[in-house]
Amino acid sequence: MPPLPGMLAGASGRLARLAPPLRRGLLVVLALNAVILGAYLWSRGGQRTVLSIEVTGDRYRVELDGKRLLPPPDDAASYVQGDLPSAGSISLSLSKGIPSLPDPQGIDSVVVRDPQGRVVFRDDFERLDESVWRVTSGSFAVEDGVLVAKSMDAPNQIDLQQPGWRDYEATITYRNGSSGDVWVRRSESGLIMVSLSLVVDFPGYVDVVNDNGEWAGREFIWRPEPRGEESLKSVVAMAVGAYPLLLLALGAGFGLAFSLAAAGLGVSRAAARLGIGRLARGRLFERAARLRVRVWAWPVLAAAAAAFGFAAALRLMLGYHFAVPQLPDEDSYLFQAKLFASGRLTGEIPPVREAFYHWLPNFLYEDGDRWSTFYPFGHPLTLAAGALFDAAWVMPPLVGAGSVAALYALGRRLYSPRVGGVAAVLLAGSPFFLMQSSNFMAHGTWTLFALLALLFAVSRERPLLFGALGGLCFGLALNTRTIEALVLAPFLGAVLLAGLRRRDGRVQSLKHFAAYGAAAEAMVIAMLLYNSAITGSPLTSPYQAMPTYEPILGFSNGHTLDNGLRNLEHQIAGLSALLDGWPAWLGLGMVILPFVLGTRKAWDYFCAAAAAALICLYVLYQYPGMYEGPRYLYHAVPFLLLLAARGADAAAT
Repeated sequence: MPPLPGMLAGASGRLARLAPPLRRGLLVVLALNAVILGAYLWSRGGQRTVLSIEVTGDRYRVELDGKRLLPPPDDAASYVQGDLPSAGSISLSLSKGIPSLPDPQGIDSVVVRDPQGRVVFRDDFERLDESVWRVTSGSFAVEDGVLVAKSMDAPNQIDLQQPGWRDYEATITYRNGSSGDVWVRRSESGLIMVSLSLVVDFPGYVDVVNDNGEWAGREFIWRPEPRGEESLKSVVAMAVGAYPLLLLALGAGFGLAFSLAAAGLGVSRAAARLGIGRLARGRLFERAARLRVRVWAWPVLAAAAAAFGFAAALRLMLGYHFAVPQLPDEDSYLFQAKLFASGRLTGEIPPVREAFYHWLPNFLYEDGDRWSTFYPFGHPLTLAAGALFDAAWVMPPLVGAGSVAALYALGRRLYSPRVGGVAAVLLAGSPFFLMQSSNFMAHGTWTLFALLALLFAVSRERPLLFGALGGLCFGLALNTRTIEALVLAPFLGAVLLAGLRRRDGRVQSLKHFAAYGAAAEAMVIAMLLYNSAITGSPLTSPYQAMPTYEPILGFSNGHTLDNGLRNLEHQIAGLSALLDGWPAWLGLGMVILPFVLGTRKAWDYFCAAAAAALICLYVLYQYPGMYEGPRYLYHAVPFLLLLAARGADAAAT
C-alpha cells in the first residue's frame, strides 16, 4: 500500500485535472458535507442535563446544570428549610420519550455523595441491575448506557433498594430527558419529590412529605432552565441527526441506478448480437429512464393538493373545533372581524363590561366606552370577508388552500414546476398545515401574505402591477404579525435590489421596485392611521396601549438565552414530528438534503437563511407558543418544504 502522503498527493493531482466547473462542484459538496458532518459529530448524543439535590438536616437545595433553582437565585438563603423526612433512599420516575427528540432519552447516571464529597453510590447504567433497583411501575430498559422508560400506559418508576442515607447529595444526569421526578429521602412514610419538565416551559415543584406521612409543603420552580449549549445540541441533533441515513440512502440509490444502467447496457448488447433492433437501441430502457410527469400535470396536482387541503382543514374546523374559537386570541380576532364586517373599527362596551370578559385580563383594548382587538388589522380584515356572510370559519381553510397554491407558484418560479408541485403536495399533507388552517389564529394568514409578497417580488413581467401587489401583500403581512414581517423584509429587499443589478431590463426593475415600495409605504400609512383611530396616537398600537403591556422580545422579565434555547428545543421537537408526518428517525433530514448533495443554487441558501431567521427569532420570544403545534414556527414551513422538495428533486435527478 503506498504511503499516506503519496495517496493524498495523487488525489490532489487528480482533483486538479478535473474540469473547473466539476472541480468547483466537488469542492462545494465536500465543504457542505464537512460542515454537516461537524454539526452531526458535535451534537451526537444530544443534550445532557445534570440535576443535583442536596439534603442536610432539615434543609435542602436544588440545582440544574450548576444553576440554583431552590432557593431561588435572588433569595439570600442558601437552603430551603422544611419539615423533612429524617432519612431515606432514592426513587426515579420517567415519562416515555418524545419520538422527535434525539435518542437515547432517559437517565445516564445516578451518583450519591456524602457531606464530605465521597461517592457512596454510583450507577452508570451499563445494565439494569435488579439486585440494586426495583421496578415498581411501568417498565425500563438500558439503551447505550442510558436508563430508558418504556411504558406509555403507566408511570415508569424505579426504586433504589437500599436503606438510604440522612445527609447526602444526589446527582442525576439526564440524556435528552423531557420530564421526570426524583424522590430523595424516600422512606415508608416520607419523601422529598423534585418534579421538573426539562423541555416544556412548565413550572417545576418540590413536594415534601414528613416522617408522619403528612404533606409538609410545596415550593415552585418557576423557570427550570437547562444549559443553553445543551439545548442547542439537541436542536442541531434534530436537524442533522438523519445525516448518516441520508448518505446510506443516496449510496443505495446511486448503486441501484448504476446496476439498472449496467443491466440495460448488457441487455442491449445481447439483443444486438441476436439482431433484435428494438432492444438493441435500448428504447425500453430509454423510455424508463426518461419517464417524467408531464409539465401540465404539476399545476393540476397543485390544484388538487389545494382542494384537498381546503376540504381537510374545513372538516377539522367544523368537526373538531366546531367553528368556534378555542383561545382568547382567536376570540379577539373574530370580534374585530365582525366589527369590520359591520363597517366599524370599534364597538360599544356594554354597561356591565365584566360580564362579557372572556379572559382575565381582557383580550380587548378598551378606550372609554369603546373597545376593539389589540392586534393589528390584517388578520381580522381577512376573517371579515367570511364574517360578511356569517361564515368567518371558512376563511382559515381558504387561506390554507391559497398558501398551497402560492407555494406551488413560488416553487415553480424559483426552481421548476416539479419542485413547486412536490412542495405544494408536502404542504397540503402536513399535519402542521392542517392544524394552522383549521383555527382562527393569524399564523396561516401571515404565511399566505408572505408567500405572495415574495412571489410578486420575483415576478417582473408586469412591473407596476406585480410590484404594487407585492407591496400590498407585504403591507398586509406587516399588519398581521409585524415582527415576523420585519424579519422577512431584508430578504425581500435583497430580491428587489438583485433585479436592479441586472443590466437587461433595468428600467422594468426600477418600475417594479418603485411600485413595490410605494404600495408597502401605503400600508405602513394605513397602519399609522389605524393606530391613530384606535388609540389616538399613530405611533402607539393598541397592543402597546394595553394596561398589561410588557415587551415580548428580548432578555428581560426573567427571560434568558438559556430559556429561549429551551423553548426553541421544544418547538423544533414539535416541528420535526408535525412538519410532514415523516418518521421520527428522519426528522428534518429531507430539509438538509440539497446541502448534502452540494447545492450551488442561490435560492436554496435564500430559503435556508429565511427559515433560520424566522425560527431563531423565537429565541427572543418570552412565550413558548405551543398550541396546535409549535405555531410560531409555521411561518418558516414554506421555506423548509421548498428545500425538502428541492432535495427530493436533486436526488432524483
